[in-house]
Amino acid sequence: MRPIARSGMTRVDLTVWTIMVALCAALIVWSWFRFAPGPRASAGSESAAPPPLIKAPRITLTDQREEAFDSHDLLGRAWIVDFIFTNCPGPCPIMTGNMRTLQESIGPTDRLRLVSITCDPWRDTPQALAAYAQAYGADERQWSFLTGEYGEIQRYARALLLSVENPQQEAERLTREGAAPADDPGDHGGPIVHSSRFVLVGPDGFVRGWYSGTDAAEMDRLLADARLAMESGETPTAAAHPQSMGLVSYLPALNATLNAVSATLLVVGLRLIRRGKRAAHRRTMIAALLVSVAFLASYITYHTLRQMAEGVGHTPWRVAGAWRGIYYTILISHVVLAATVPPLAIRTLWLASKGRFDAHRRLARVTWPIWMYVAVTGVIVYLMLYQLHPALLKYRQAGEAAPQALVEAAPRRGA
Repeated sequence: MRPIARSGMTRVDLTVWTIMVALCAALIVWSWFRFAPGPRASAGSESAAPPPLIKAPRITLTDQREEAFDSHDLLGRAWIVDFIFTNCPGPCPIMTGNMRTLQESIGPTDRLRLVSITCDPWRDTPQALAAYAQAYGADERQWSFLTGEYGEIQRYARALLLSVENPQQEAERLTREGAAPADDPGDHGGPIVHSSRFVLVGPDGFVRGWYSGTDAAEMDRLLADARLAMESGETPTAAAHPQSMGLVSYLPALNATLNAVSATLLVVGLRLIRRGKRAAHRRTMIAALLVSVAFLASYITYHTLRQMAEGVGHTPWRVAGAWRGIYYTILISHVVLAATVPPLAIRTLWLASKGRFDAHRRLARVTWPIWMYVAVTGVIVYLMLYQLHPALLKYRQAGEAAPQALVEAAPRRGA
């Protein structure tokens, strides 16, 4: 086979290299459009721009049963939150009525919670909220009415990009400072002002969208989006939200591609040296090392930024069974051996640069298979975690939903 001028590679080598690069590029493009998770556009809003990503605050208040409420317990479930108060003469009755309609439309489920937070905690005690909830037919297993410190309530609203203003806040401050009697909070000085929007939070703890709580069309859109969020069943991951860190969220696909390129270069380098083409082999192996360095930089960047943004630097495997054992066996062996690749690869290339080819060959017989294993398993880990894992989760959720569907259908069959 005639080599290409001054390259040291044959046309077969060039063809193999071109095919592998094309496959790697196709992997990125395919993963981007097919498997990049995140909020999907709701029906009728495909052309709408995605909302800015906001991580919902951790809400710790008291519900209408005088029990502690912690939104951290809702991770893995979607939830809808609004801000109202029981004596509201404005939009609150409409908002609460629409929330009740959502409850009825979705039906009993453990995958969605409704949360209404009072803007007037001075008057809206748990007992008052319980009476209000009963008046609107709220299912307390699914719909929580919350109260607590006004400052905390206002902070939660602002974190969700909503407004809550209550002149009672000033009265409470005066009471604390002794300027007003404790049993007389004083004149409100004006009506309570609050946003009438509903906020949909996904199972991963990130806001999916904002919706007018008094508009019927917006409620239809919210209902459709809530059902999509319920079906996703996601937990907090950067990959679940490409907007969370911009293009950084697509680094897992890039990392897999770099591993695939590295494996390709290792194969090409091995073929070249077996044909006695030392110069081309040297250039190819240097390229493989540079690609691996790029992978390492990308890998560290992704996990560091994700840890900073979400407090968790990895995506856990949440499917029990044989797949879990297979995944962690591959992952652990990949991580352990990956730590040995940099010193081995650098030492191997250094020996070649010094002309110590006998020692270079002996070490290369160890370095090459370890390096190849790490590169290939890097791609396998990506495919398992970001493609197989979501499919297994959906399959498991479908299996868990089937028995309940049979129970609900049984009375109809008996009738």
